[in-house]
Amino acid sequence: MPLLPRLTAKLQRHPKRIVFPEGADPRIMKAARQWITRRLGVPILLGHRTDIKRLAGRLDINVQGMRLLDPTRSDDLESFAVQLHELRAAKDLTLEGAREALRDNSTFATMMLHLGQADAMAGGATQSVSSAFRPLFQIIPRLPDSKPPPR
Repeated sequence: MPLLPRLTAKLQRHPKRIVFPEGADPRIMKAARQWITRRLGVPILLGHRTDIKRLAGRLDINVQGMRLLDPTRSDDLESFAVQLHELRAAKDLTLEGAREALRDNSTFATMMLHLGQADAMAGGATQSVSSAFRPLFQIIPRLPDSKPPPR
């Protein structure tokens, strides 16, 4: 059986929460709708809720079943900042610097992933891949036997 049908079947049996840092992008909204339609899990769209809902209305995309989360208004913002500060204190990240870093949706999404509030993350639609991956490399610890990528 080819890879995609196998993955789809597995996700339908064990749905996942996928966080999209670029929640107000039309391509992301369409992907999130397909995630629901195919019964793969719950998409979490980050961004301003009103912007996401307005764009969804213009695109005729039903946001039912999607979790819309504005990181700047999240109840988790302060606890994420404290935990990010602890993770990056050795790199001189202050608590205020952690709060500022969490204004970036990719960083907020990575903290969700790190703390088990999401099972996967998909980004890079509106920003460079390196910008999308940077928080992952800074926050998610490497496995003990893994080596850093070559430079």
